[in-house]
Amino acid sequence: MKQIIVCIAELYLFLVILYHPIYSRMRQFINYLIFLSLLLFILKINAQNDSVNAGYSVGISPLSLIDASDGSSVRLNFEIPISNRITIGAEGGFYIFGLAYRENPKGYLIKPILKYYLNPKEHKMRYLAGEYMYKEISYNLSDSLDLNEVRLEKNYTINRDIHTFSVKYGEIYQLWKTFDLEWYAGIGIRFMNSTSELSPEEERAVLTDFDKENNIDHGDSPIKQLSRQSGKFVYPNVVLGIKILFSFKEH
Repeated sequence: MKQIIVCIAELYLFLVILYHPIYSRMRQFINYLIFLSLLLFILKINAQNDSVNAGYSVGISPLSLIDASDGSSVRLNFEIPISNRITIGAEGGFYIFGLAYRENPKGYLIKPILKYYLNPKEHKMRYLAGEYMYKEISYNLSDSLDLNEVRLEKNYTINRDIHTFSVKYGEIYQLWKTFDLEWYAGIGIRFMNSTSELSPEEERAVLTDFDKENNIDHGDSPIKQLSRQSGKFVYPNVVLGIKILFSFKEH
């Protein structure tokens, strides 16, 4: 029964990506996902369940619904043990609506993760983890432009491909029977390639936070500056969040 439920979790991301209309650009990752699913299946078959303390789990990331930086997303994650202290897993999701300045976000993310549990036999389990994330997202912005002394409104699209590598520390607490609460924090590095529908001339002509009524340019907010950036960038990456887990391990 455990393996059936875990297999359903593994196939969830693949089926959503394969059939959801907004994921036409992710067809290139189908081969990768097939490889990942086969790898997880082989490791799962070889794992000795009676020696594993971390256990199988599936979960959700509730804070992703109120992510002001990228927009609201729905995410599902799963975790599979491969030894007494080591588990592998992944998180995947897609964007559903925008917050702050970003309108109509579309895209997906996938995050494979490798965990090492420091104390797998205790009710409060602590772990160290390495995580990779790939994110593809597009969204709309609206700005006022002063182009050749003509002011106009422009709605345009930003497209971004993001790769991150992070290490993190986390703890898992038993909430009730098979339900657990996980929190984690970490740091890493982020590589971002951002493109804009605006031409270079239009980008220079953007009036930041323009007051149409009073004809005054008030300056730009840091959040919208980052949302509008185009080019290739390398940034520090901060990881912080919580998960609600349904666990199949024996407490």
